[in-house]
Amino acid sequence: MSLPEGMLFRPLDEFGIPQNLFGMLFTFMVVLILTRLLQAHFLNKDKPVGNLPPGPQGYPIVGDLPFFSKYGSLEGFRMLRRQYGDIYSISMGMWPTVVISGKDAFKAALSMEEFSDRPLFFINRLIGGPVKGLVFGKYNSRWVLHRKIAGNALKMFTGTRNNPITEMVQEQAEDLVKELLDHNGEAFDPCESILFSVGSVIYQVVYGRGRKAHEDKQLSYLIRNFSDFKNFTRVGNPFDVMPFMAFLTPWKYKGILSILFRMGRLAAKKIRYHKKNYDSDHLRDATDGLLRATESYSPEEKLRVGLTNKMIMETVHDYIGAGFDTVASTLTWAFMYLAENPTVQSKARAELDNVLGSRTVTLHDRAKLPYVEAVMLEVLRTAATLPMAVPHGTTRDIMFRDYLIPKNTVVFFDLYGTSFDPDLWENPDDFNPERFLTKDGTLDQAKVDLTVSFGFGKRRCLGEGLARLEVFLFLVNVLQRCELHKPEGLSYDKVGLYSFVRSPNPYKLIARPTE
Repeated sequence: MSLPEGMLFRPLDEFGIPQNLFGMLFTFMVVLILTRLLQAHFLNKDKPVGNLPPGPQGYPIVGDLPFFSKYGSLEGFRMLRRQYGDIYSISMGMWPTVVISGKDAFKAALSMEEFSDRPLFFINRLIGGPVKGLVFGKYNSRWVLHRKIAGNALKMFTGTRNNPITEMVQEQAEDLVKELLDHNGEAFDPCESILFSVGSVIYQVVYGRGRKAHEDKQLSYLIRNFSDFKNFTRVGNPFDVMPFMAFLTPWKYKGILSILFRMGRLAAKKIRYHKKNYDSDHLRDATDGLLRATESYSPEEKLRVGLTNKMIMETVHDYIGAGFDTVASTLTWAFMYLAENPTVQSKARAELDNVLGSRTVTLHDRAKLPYVEAVMLEVLRTAATLPMAVPHGTTRDIMFRDYLIPKNTVVFFDLYGTSFDPDLWENPDDFNPERFLTKDGTLDQAKVDLTVSFGFGKRRCLGEGLARLEVFLFLVNVLQRCELHKPEGLSYDKVGLYSFVRSPNPYKLIARPTE
């Protein structure tokens, strides 16, 4: 995501929002008319809608939002898939939307450039103006060059076996293990400890090494603001699909502006510091890598595609957004499933004892640990932290599976449905790492290829390599030194909370040292 250094808009009270009922109703009618005009302009309502997939008949203005509110977002999508098949239409407020389910269907769609755009949701416009960031940015030649630059800068720290990121993760994993064991066998919620450990990693990748990252007040500030931002930017956010809500609930509008301002101010401070101490021969972190990129590409090349140095430097927000919450949520799910499955822990620990003994794991060991790798794959499958991916948009009118999908249609890809599809997985609700193993104990590549956690195509997760490395190293360190247990009489909720990222509801576990 791309964030500003300061406020993007004036506070709403400067617009004279009326406080009495008559004024509120008048404002509602005005913005509703404006919304319909914008809908016709941006969503090509003047064009024939063609042969759209079938779907439920939504309500005026709000579309199908009440349906998802009643049944829950993810369960609602599963119900609609059973009724309409792998491709169906819904209406998210003012946005006509197509949902693509089933691995074959969405893998085919994601391999096509026509599905690589982003919708101009309210939050996208708010944080990026004309939407020129990376995660939420429009798909064009500027975005292609931007992603190339961002990928190269990140690979300097994650793309080799002997890289500084491995040591960073090991240090934070050791701190996490210590925090888990410090509870001395008492039940506790591990969420905050996981957040700080994962946050410390991406914070150091982006802004530089710091052994005492947990004590960095700016890291705490970042985590607090990012959590607030995540709560606002959930999929189906009313502000995104019904922009007039910004006028009807100005306090929420001001709230998100305040979050963006604080996050932008922190990033601006860090970038200024890096510019003062930058040495192209000694790159310290991904921010230095981005500074080098601003020098490596000629002004003419950047101008030709509309990429600026400011956009390049704001990639720090994309790194943090992509590398923080998804990994933290994945590990939070992992600890819950492991606490509920002591047999899985015992098998994984036996393999670790046989291969590693008491020494620290390295990435070279990964190929020798098929069961532990299967545990990680099963964690990624069951966590399904980006269940509907980041919403996509169509770049032009496109025929797909006998349906004509117009330009600027929002497209959701149902990754969650694939992760729990009974046609692909036997007993998909069960946590069973052995589903990824062959009879001789090696990884079953056909099953590995069914995992969809990081998406496909042009928009495949930029931080996939880093995320896999983190999950693997954190899991190994915890399994080596901790036994996780579910408190007696407690049951775990597997539905979870679906904001922008799917996270578990708060839960407790018990951590004891391994014998």
